[in-house]
Amino acid sequence: MDSSCGAEVSIRAASDADAEAIAAFFAAAHALDPAVGAVSADDWRRFAALPESRGGRDFLIAEAGGAIAGIATPALRDQAAPWVRHFRIVVAPDRRRRGIGSALLRHVAEMDAPADALLQCLCPERWEALAAFLEARGFAAIENELDMVCEDAGRHEPRRRHDIAVRVSGDAAAAAEALAALHNRAYAGSPAVAPLTAAEMAAALAPALVIVAERRGVPLGFCQIAPAGNAAWIESIAVEPREQGRGVGTLLLQHALAEAAQRAGPRVRLAVSDRNAAAYALYRRFGFAVTAKSARYRAGRAMVLAALEGAAR
Repeated sequence: MDSSCGAEVSIRAASDADAEAIAAFFAAAHALDPAVGAVSADDWRRFAALPESRGGRDFLIAEAGGAIAGIATPALRDQAAPWVRHFRIVVAPDRRRRGIGSALLRHVAEMDAPADALLQCLCPERWEALAAFLEARGFAAIENELDMVCEDAGRHEPRRRHDIAVRVSGDAAAAAEALAALHNRAYAGSPAVAPLTAAEMAAALAPALVIVAERRGVPLGFCQIAPAGNAAWIESIAVEPREQGRGVGTLLLQHALAEAAQRAGPRVRLAVSDRNAAAYALYRRFGFAVTAKSARYRAGRAMVLAALEGAAR
């Protein structure tokens, strides 16, 4: 029981058995606040099963009066130092400002003691209350993530180059170790992307269409495409650092758009950091437009716990 909420609120681990109740929670929250997206039980199970979610083993539920009052979805990235604990907290709109969000955040911040892990949260631009909540607890915005969409993916014929072969991978899992290493080099230092092991990469690639650019059989870059409702979603375009700026990303994007248009229609979505000016310019050149912006907030767990302690006094 957490008495800091000013009411009898208990916080416990979420499980697969909660999927239907969690879907009902999101449906009710969405009805009161459309900024909270609706999530089906199957959506929740798929999200928990993602490699980066680690089976949802750290997900939390806050309950009050026998009903779900809030949910936190923390997931640890511990493949490199410092550790980063990504999370999202959603509180029922009719139960906000009662300390439930702070109680969930405290549990998240205490998970990795004594390690001084970083806590990280993505806050949509329209969620001004969440931004204020995070800033009051020691978080600062470090970058913006831009959601982009292209409505006419099939209009560009993919280019061909004699020195680089671009193909749809028939067995990406077999190349998971090499692609994980490439991915980790390509995104080294990015706060938005965690390093992946070979097993995590194999799991991430399993449901996706994977396009690989290679020179004499050596991968130079790759991208992942997955269905996303009425559109295709480009999850990642990763290019070897030494090959960046040499047209490999352009080739991959052209082939990705052509494959997406053929398989899912002309609408394609992706996300990019506003710090990645080269990628943003490339996407704009191929017809992508920004549809939403979210700030990525970060803070050390010790700082967050100190801010929560001070607010409780």
